[in-house]
Amino acid sequence: MKIIIMKDKKILVSGASIAGPTLAYWLDRYGFEVTVIERAAALRLGGQNIDVKGPAKEIALKMGILEEIRAHNTTEIGLRFVNSDNHTIAEFPSDSSMSMTQELEILRGDLVKILYDLTAKRVEYIFGDHIIDLIESENEVKVDFASGKRISLTLWL
Repeated sequence: MKIIIMKDKKILVSGASIAGPTLAYWLDRYGFEVTVIERAAALRLGGQNIDVKGPAKEIALKMGILEEIRAHNTTEIGLRFVNSDNHTIAEFPSDSSMSMTQELEILRGDLVKILYDLTAKRVEYIFGDHIIDLIESENEVKVDFASGKRISLTLWL
């Protein structure tokens, strides 16, 4: 993820997965005008479970999305290994100390969608393009995109 800060409080963030929209949320909250550029043509909603615990849980609480994450909880109840006859050979229920199941798990795509929905009204998202070059001088950065577009960003002094 790259972050470019412009003098007029405009920010360009590359990547609309989890970190990009999370950063966009906080930058917007502190008065920046944020654009997120994403190489993919749309949100990438695939992926596996993400555990929401510790600092991630605290951040979700501060962002006001903890209950929405909880509503999308995978509700996994443990892990069971079975043989070819479907007989259990090992089992780790969620209440076991050996369990790999966390209290709060969400599918990666569900979390991406929650973060996008939280920010989409105030953050500009550009899909299907990406940064191909950054040319930095003392006072600005020129950003070239795969689409052929070029913008110049004034740096804070």
